[in-house]
This record gives sequence, structure tokens and C-alpha cells, in this order.
Amino acid sequence: MEIPARNELLGMFKRYGVPGNIVLHCKTVEKVSVYIAKALQKKGVKLDIKLVEALSLVHDMFKAATLGELKEDKFYKSSKPTKKELQMQMWFKMKYPGLHEGKIAYEMFKDNYSDFARSITRESTWEKEIYEEKLIEEKIVSYVDTRVFLDKILMMKERTDDLEKRYSHLRKNKEWNEEKKYRQQLEKEIFSKLDFSPLTLKKRIN
Repeated sequence: MEIPARNELLGMFKRYGVPGNIVLHCKTVEKVSVYIAKALQKKGVKLDIKLVEALSLVHDMFKAATLGELKEDKFYKSSKPTKKELQMQMWFKMKYPGLHEGKIAYEMFKDNYSDFARSITRESTWEKEIYEEKLIEEKIVSYVDTRVFLDKILMMKERTDDLEKRYSHLRKNKEWNEEKKYRQQLEKEIFSKLDFSPLTLKKRIN
């Protein structure tokens, strides 16, 4: 699989005016995902660290296009949006109306990195059929995304509770409840191969 270089992806954060709090989250997901990937490698699991890095950086790169008004928010470590951030958010909303950030990423990469683009789609999708097709690299990034808020590593339940507080409609959403089951399944699958637990992950990295 041809994968975009890390420097290319870091440059895209600037080129597309990705807000700083989203960049912080993506880089933290990368840090944690690579740690887990290397730990799995030591246990004999074959995987591609570069794919883990790239998926981590890209997974929320276009998140701003799915959000409402960008504004300063101390809770989310977001500063007053720059003119470029606002312009790029509007550009993406107009070009890809209503699309999930993973689908936008697919559109952005499909021409030059077709296999990688499909990998992004699998990583960002929780439907049963797609879930069962996920590569180990995609599973790692999907899992870590369920644990990281900005630059903090939370337990999965903490992260889930936080999302349900901010988006109260999720509790009655059938797809969301199914996704939570897959999140738990993913945690069990990954840590069954490791000699440390989800509880000690934060201590090992910080």
C-alpha cells in the first residue's frame, strides 16, 4: 500500500487551516497508536507503523467541516479561529456537504493513494460488515480515538460518557449503541495480545 509521508500530512494541517485543537487530538492519537502498535510488534503481530501514523494524523483532519460555528472555547483548547480556518471550513462544507470527516478524507486521497483512502474508510466506519474487514492498523487507530480527548488519555467509559453528555441524542441512537459494543470488543481484541491492561496505558505513555 502506498502511504503519504508524515511530512506531507503535517503540511496538510497548515494548508487546510485545521484548527489547533484538532491537530492536537490527531497528534496525540498518533503518539498513543504508535505505542500500542510497537508493543504489538514485540508480541509478534505483523503491522505497518507508517500506516498507523498516517491513519492517526488523517482520521480527524477534516473534522471542522462537520462542525457548526468555529469559536474560541477554553474547554476544547480552541482559540479564536483565524480567517484561514473559517475560509477552509466553509470551502469544505460547500465542496463536501453533509459528509463525515472520514468520507471527506477518502475523497481527498483516493486519486493519489487509493488503497490508503479505502483504509481511511474502514478505520472511520463501525458498521458490522466493515468492522470485520478492518486491518489491525485500522483497529488500533479506531480504538485509540475512543480513548483520546484532545491530548488526554481517558478510559473508554469516560470518553463515551463525555460524548453522550455533549450529544444527548446518542443514547437513543441504535447505531451508537451498536458502536459501543464494537468499541468494547476492539479493546478486548487488542489487549488480549498485550501484557498490560487498558487501565495502565496512560501511565506507560505519560
